Amino acid sequence: MDEFKIVRAERTQARLRLALQAPSGGGKTATSLLIAKGMVGALQARGKLPTHLDGVYIGLLDTERDSAKLYSHLVPFDTLVLEPPYSPARFVAALHALERVGYPIIIADQITHEWFGPGGVLDMVASSKEYNDFAKWNGPSQEHNAFMDAMLRSPAHLIVTMRSKTAWVLEDRVGKDGKTRKTPTRVGMAAKQRDGTEYEFTTLLDLAVPSNEVTCLKDRTELFTVGERYGRMGPAWGEKLVDWVYSAKVAEAVPEVSPAMRALGVCEAGIRAIERAPNIPDLQIAFQDAQKALRACSVDAGADAVVPLLERLVDAKDLRKDTLRPAPGQDPAIVRDLDPAELGGAPASGPASAPEIAAASVAKIQRQRDATGLFSTMPDDIPL
Repeated sequence: MDEFKIVRAERTQARLRLALQAPSGGGKTATSLLIAKGMVGALQARGKLPTHLDGVYIGLLDTERDSAKLYSHLVPFDTLVLEPPYSPARFVAALHALERVGYPIIIADQITHEWFGPGGVLDMVASSKEYNDFAKWNGPSQEHNAFMDAMLRSPAHLIVTMRSKTAWVLEDRVGKDGKTRKTPTRVGMAAKQRDGTEYEFTTLLDLAVPSNEVTCLKDRTELFTVGERYGRMGPAWGEKLVDWVYSAKVAEAVPEVSPAMRALGVCEAGIRAIERAPNIPDLQIAFQDAQKALRACSVDAGADAVVPLLERLVDAKDLRKDTLRPAPGQDPAIVRDLDPAELGGAPASGPASAPEIAAASVAKIQRQRDATGLFSTMPDDIPL
């Protein structure tokens, strides 16, 4: 028999989940950064900022071709540029990469591409080889659910932006001459994401074009009134949202990213770059960059945590080098940064020549024939 536990409901200091939607030009990126700026100030005043970061506490997942850097004058932030394909799994991997660094505030700008973009869920369904709609949607739908779960479980305060469907309406506007005229105005409608996605968040705000004024569509913070229109949001609203988070009496256990975990994230990112290297020169660059970034982590994480990760980089580099081993006559060398004796292994030998490879293959076939007898009944003079 199942055991159920009934407890008194009490709001905890939950992490913020804020969603902004707007048509193109609605100010989603700038508004999210201004809100995050206020949040950083409020978290700093409460002593809630991590100590291992270098003064930048906002990580932005940019799916708009690195366009967020145009707003770097608003507040310091780091970007992770996510290129197509925009599959849910790649979104989740990018989100986890930012989490491992330890940013207390993460902006996902924007998550519309996860559904509508190249390689997104709709593309996955359209390119499926399955024969019926249920089977076509099964895998992509599960990936999308995992993507939503990853966002809602993130240890960071999360701000996401979504592009909304666009419509044109005639609104009364007063001109400079004082006369009221009907003027075409672009307005946003539902968010371009899976139906209902926008309501997974704590607060949903709709931004108008071109004023960037905000209308609240959903709210659990009691800071907004649903249906009411506000002016353009700035840092002051970020401070209010952090105050709301910490107004709860009971704190929710939020895992902090330790320096050792951050070093592990740097190592994993370096290994991925090494595994993607298409040739020996690019492999050398990826290996050296990964080593440099990982050694920088030793200041906070300590040598005991970093040295084994450096050895993992060397192993990944050697494995990739074997895969990319060039033809005879080309330079295969990648200088080891660690003494091979320290790793208990010998340096890899040079590439085998074509005659050596052929001789090894013949010897292997002969050994198999002698060991198994599978070829003993076959004549030796079969024409090829």
